Amino acid sequence: MQVPDTLTLFAIAGFAVSFITGVLSQLWKSSVEVEGRITKQLTPAGWLSMGVSLVGLSAAIAAALVKMNQDNDKKLQDALKAELATRQARALQAQEARWQTYVSSLLETAKEDIKKNIENTIGGFRDSQARFNQAQSALAASKQALLENSLRHTNQIILAAQPLTSLTLRWRFASTDPTLWRRMKQSEDEINENLNETQGHSTPTPIEYAEYEWQVVPLLAEIARLATPDDIESDVGNEASDPTALALIPLDDSENTMLSFGYVALPRDEREGEQPQEGEQPQGENPQPAPEPTRQSLLPQGGRIPWAEVELATNPRTPSRYSFEWNLDPATLANSVQRRNSAVAPMASLPKLLRIALIRDVSELPVEEDNYSIPVASNLWSDHEYGRTYLRLGGELSDMRLVLEANGYQAMRYSYVLKRAYALDLRDEYDDSLGTGIIFEFELS
Repeated sequence: MQVPDTLTLFAIAGFAVSFITGVLSQLWKSSVEVEGRITKQLTPAGWLSMGVSLVGLSAAIAAALVKMNQDNDKKLQDALKAELATRQARALQAQEARWQTYVSSLLETAKEDIKKNIENTIGGFRDSQARFNQAQSALAASKQALLENSLRHTNQIILAAQPLTSLTLRWRFASTDPTLWRRMKQSEDEINENLNETQGHSTPTPIEYAEYEWQVVPLLAEIARLATPDDIESDVGNEASDPTALALIPLDDSENTMLSFGYVALPRDEREGEQPQEGEQPQGENPQPAPEPTRQSLLPQGGRIPWAEVELATNPRTPSRYSFEWNLDPATLANSVQRRNSAVAPMASLPKLLRIALIRDVSELPVEEDNYSIPVASNLWSDHEYGRTYLRLGGELSDMRLVLEANGYQAMRYSYVLKRAYALDLRDEYDDSLGTGIIFEFELS
């Protein structure tokens, strides 16, 4: 039974008891007076009425207790509801905070992912664009290179059919050799001293001869010295000997056209002719030794002569730069080359493999004295390995390059790099040794 029903029942019972008590008090006498007593004596109806009143009092007290219990229960329920509401609110707040943190984390992660995706996408587009641009640039460069190569090839075909009328030569290298450094320093000092002694329009020694004899030829001789193996005797560096060398450069694959500069000071009996032995009489009425070469005869014939460019480092053991420069105009070229077959003209197409022979330590020239294109040494331009000693050129002769430009056309510029070098034991047709030559082989780059 619910509490309100109980309270209602108690209220009705209380009303019924009050009614019954009232009825009893009206119908029957509840007490009578007894003589000699102060108190009255209850009648059976009085006792009944008192019992009914006690029941009513009990019902009222029970109703009050039930009411109080109901109020207490309500208060407890309200307190529990309030506590529950507070806890629910706190739980909701905590859940909301967790959700906010989780959502913020999700949003931050999503933001980073989106950012990375966007950056990757942009980077991919950028890389694609860069690759596309590179591909376009490479394609354009390839087309341009192909066009230039085609034009160059066409020009080479056209120019190769032309005779060689002029030539520009540049032969350069670097060296850390202190002896070469001191020799070139001495040459510069001698040339400057000769220039300082100019009187009028002339110098004690002609300028062309001084530069050629004191710088170009010694530099050739020093290259030969540096390249000559240690086990081959050499007199270069001996102040009593002439530091001379001859450079031979074939301008075609058949070695028909020979360009040369420098010279070789042969032993005295070779230069002046055979002299009578002690006690012998000269043959003939007026035997005369061969004349000494004049200064003019030592210079290449023609309008221009080769010169040397020297860039000396401050320290003799650090690399210094050296080079030969020679601009051969038509007149100089015609007077500076010799041909084995004069009917075959030199062409503007130069060899892909070009050789330079340096002749220094010889008892006899390995070529004809009056025509350097005719070899006396049978193995001078041979492809056989016989007589070769391959050389390892270090810092004493490094970064050696050769540039030739034919007929003044840049399209006919031939750039060579040193492929290899070797010392060659020069042999004549009877297999007699003529001495040692140094061969530099340059490959077209």
